[in-house]
Amino acid sequence: MASAGQPLTGADHFHLLIDRQMRQKGLPGNISRIHLRLAPSADLMALAEMLEQNPTLNRVAHLRLHHRWPALPKWIGTSADSPDIFIHRDLPEEMFQSKVLNGPVGATTVPVRIDLCAWNDGSKHLVVSMHHALFDHRGMTLFLQSLATGQSDGQLFIRSQRRPWRSEAMDALHGMFSALGSAGWNLATLAPKHLRPTEAALHREISFSIEDSGRMDLAAQQHGAGPGRSAFYMAVVLVALRELLESRGERPPYFWFPVPHNMRRKGANGHLIGNELAFLFFKIGREALFTVPQAVAAIQMQLNTQIRKGSLGHQAALQRVFRRVPFWMMNAMVGLTTGGRVSSLAFSDLGEERNPLQEFLGVPVQGMAHIPPVPCPPGLSVVFKREAGQLRLIVAYLPQALADEECATLMGRIRVLLLTPRTTKGEQPLKLTSSRSGC
Repeated sequence: MASAGQPLTGADHFHLLIDRQMRQKGLPGNISRIHLRLAPSADLMALAEMLEQNPTLNRVAHLRLHHRWPALPKWIGTSADSPDIFIHRDLPEEMFQSKVLNGPVGATTVPVRIDLCAWNDGSKHLVVSMHHALFDHRGMTLFLQSLATGQSDGQLFIRSQRRPWRSEAMDALHGMFSALGSAGWNLATLAPKHLRPTEAALHREISFSIEDSGRMDLAAQQHGAGPGRSAFYMAVVLVALRELLESRGERPPYFWFPVPHNMRRKGANGHLIGNELAFLFFKIGREALFTVPQAVAAIQMQLNTQIRKGSLGHQAALQRVFRRVPFWMMNAMVGLTTGGRVSSLAFSDLGEERNPLQEFLGVPVQGMAHIPPVPCPPGLSVVFKREAGQLRLIVAYLPQALADEECATLMGRIRVLLLTPRTTKGEQPLKLTSSRSGC
């Protein structure tokens, strides 16, 4: 099937656009990574040899993007050599952060890469880097499970859907007005549109205890977020960001950002390759971001309105239609509607990890981290996920957009707001000790 060509989904194509924008700024691209901390006894050479024989890895590593406009972009199979697997020995942690966690992975070349690393402190690590045009988050976890077990089964590609062209065009038109038409040029951002990053992205994570995670669940219910907790997480992040920008002397009138929504059928493994995502778009005014209850109410209202109007279906149709539009034109359309700022932040709630890894090819796994891509602008990605009932917060950022001390203050403030119940009045915003202003 791959050799004949498998058309990209609309969401795949959208992720290629983000990849193009990132590479134009000198960034590694739209790459998601999973970092496994392995037991010190791991034999990296033996792991590399087993991975080279993995059937799923070989099928994915041999895929290449075939894109000649006006034809639909497709994945095609090649007779390429072995997958890209690299072993690094006596590696300093700083080099791991700057080179391995920020290394490029191509869509037109090999779309996956595996790095097996022995740090100079004796610890062992494995990083799986995957182009986002290949996988949504569920696909990434399925891919990781196949690598970890050495087994390959299930559906490889997403199944294509055909709809009447008139219905598709009308839905896409609705999607274009509701998404691009809502942005404007004055949205809040940590990074100016002309910023060209010169430093690698950094990643910070907080893992909350079972007890604290339960307190946050209760706080989300008390604040009226539902169904789920995403509106609560978004509200907390936006309130903390407003405070951060005000500490810089900036008072943007609103925040605007897309939020991916998983369109896969629940309860089934489903396909491996192909993003099955649509996006909801939120424009939250500064006046609604002085307390978490205000922010939750504003977000929940927009969420309910978009769901009622069928916005997810409209956005999915728009993404499919945009596969016929050249990248330069898509880039111009998005840049025109946002003034080149793209979004206020990249936000995602990945939900509960159903099967967290305990072993990788027989080697105990001591920790697992999800490393999201960081577009510029906005220079900030915030991800929430749950694992074994514990909430985890991942913040990835560009140092030119967010100073280290600012990131520490932002994450501390998010933690406080997450743990503050609805009946408690919000604390005063924390003050930054740094004199550095935003770039």
